[in-house]
Amino acid sequence: MAVNSIYYSRDEVNTFWVTVQRTEAAERCELRGTYVLKAERDSLVLKDPRTDKILYVWPYRLLRRYGRDKVMFSFEAGRRCDSGPGNFTFETKQGNEIFRLVEASIQEQKAQVEENRQSCDSLEADSPGVVQIRQALADNLNLELPAEGDDTPAPKAGLAPRAGAAAAAEERDATSLLKGRTLPELPVPP
Repeated sequence: MAVNSIYYSRDEVNTFWVTVQRTEAAERCELRGTYVLKAERDSLVLKDPRTDKILYVWPYRLLRRYGRDKVMFSFEAGRRCDSGPGNFTFETKQGNEIFRLVEASIQEQKAQVEENRQSCDSLEADSPGVVQIRQALADNLNLELPAEGDDTPAPKAGLAPRAGAAAAAEERDATSLLKGRTLPELPVPP
């Protein structure tokens, strides 16, 4: 068999040599010179090329903006990133490839979030699974589920109600566990 001389492993396809450009954020992070930038499935990772040590990780969900041109790739990190907020610009002839990988990963994450949202929306408050969970909580807390239209769970028959502040706090906790969340009413247009 012949060896494919243009074969690249996944690690080689998403790993790029970059040179950090001077920006306020790069200086604050003490980044100067050449590094390895890896576009992973959920984040950009900057590594020291000599030690292969990870210096910074920028999750895509915390990037405010990103872009490229013929000789650059840049992004704006949000304040929750390890690096803190700011613009990072990297000189590279592979800016388009990095951009495409970041774009594809973000689109994939967006699709996953939407899929999860749709599956959560399909859960009804009175679906059998939710009713079972509520019943298990009530059993565990020795409470009877409230009757239709009643918000207050009652102690199970045959159990003496507990007195004191601890009992009141426990009852408040149990009540909050059993109540469903509702959204506030939308404002009425004038």
